Amino acid sequence: MNMPFGKHRGVPISQIDDGYLAWVLDTCHNANSVLRDFIKRELDRRSGFDDDPEPTYTGSYGGGPPDVSGFVDDWFRRLALRFHPDRDGGSHQAMVAVNVAKELLLEMASVLVVDEDAL
Repeated sequence: MNMPFGKHRGVPISQIDDGYLAWVLDTCHNANSVLRDFIKRELDRRSGFDDDPEPTYTGSYGGGPPDVSGFVDDWFRRLALRFHPDRDGGSHQAMVAVNVAKELLLEMASVLVVDEDAL
């Protein structure tokens, strides 16, 4: 998974220093749960506290699941501009639905990470 924001945007989380990852967990409380869990697992793996083996990616993706966070972010921005309550035709209910859909898509994308033993 790549970092979706900040000075390390687009960089694989495994290549980002521990201090920055800890800062994200401490200060970015609005980061989605998939990202927060991934960062926690990475920090645990680095510190030797990870009991689970490294996840194995399977499927027809050519070595790993696609990173859909960029696609979801682009989709979210387009819909947020269209349905924001301050825009013509927008409403609070529509914006809530867009936010919920974004979280669901990111959670569904995280399911693509499959542990080989689970198969």
